[in-house]
Amino acid sequence: MDRREAIKKTMLITGYALTASTVQAVLTSCETEREVNWTPKYFSAEQAALITNMAETILPRTKTPGAIDVGVPAFMERMVKDTYLPEDQEQFAAGLADVEARAQKAHGKPFAACKIKQQANILEALDAEASAAGIARRDAVRNNPELGAEPYFNFFLNFKSLALLGYFTSSFVGTKVLSYDPIPGAYLGCIPAKEVGNAWSL
Repeated sequence: MDRREAIKKTMLITGYALTASTVQAVLTSCETEREVNWTPKYFSAEQAALITNMAETILPRTKTPGAIDVGVPAFMERMVKDTYLPEDQEQFAAGLADVEARAQKAHGKPFAACKIKQQANILEALDAEASAAGIARRDAVRNNPELGAEPYFNFFLNFKSLALLGYFTSSFVGTKVLSYDPIPGAYLGCIPAKEVGNAWSL
C-alpha cells in the first residue's frame, strides 16, 4: 500500500487521525533514515529527535515524501512555541517525556534509537489509550454537559493533529499529492463519493 492509497482510506483532511492499522500498513513499505534535518530553537535536541521520529512513524516516506521531507517537525515546533498557552506547552513537554519513558521501559533506549517496528508499537499503544480517553470524555460530557466547557488536552491526539496539519498544509502535499485547483469551477454539493477522487487541498 502506498501513501496515496492510505490517504484515500483515511479521512485526514476532515480531521480524522491515522488509525494504527493504517500506520502499520504504510510502515511496511520502507525504512528510511530519520535524522533531524532542522535546527530546533525551542525544543531540546533530544525532544527534536523524538518529535522527528514520531512524526515520521505516523507519516513515513514512501512513493511520496514523509513528514521529515516536508518539514513537519519544524512546523510542529513553531506551532507549540508560538501558539500554545504556557500550560499547554507544559502538557506537550510532559507528553514527550512520557513517550521517552515508555521507550526506555520497553526497550532500554530513547525512542529515536528504537527500531521502526518498536516505535510503531509504542505509538499504537498511545493511540489506543487516547481513543479510550476520548470516548470516556465524550460520555462524561454527555452525562454532564458542563464538563464540555472545561479545557481538554490529550497529548497524542494533539500530536497527531499537529503532524497532519503540518503535512497537509505543506506546499508539496497541497499541490502534488492532493488534487489542487487554485481557480475552482462550479460548486457541486451532492455527488457520488466514487466521483470525488483524491481529497482536495482547497
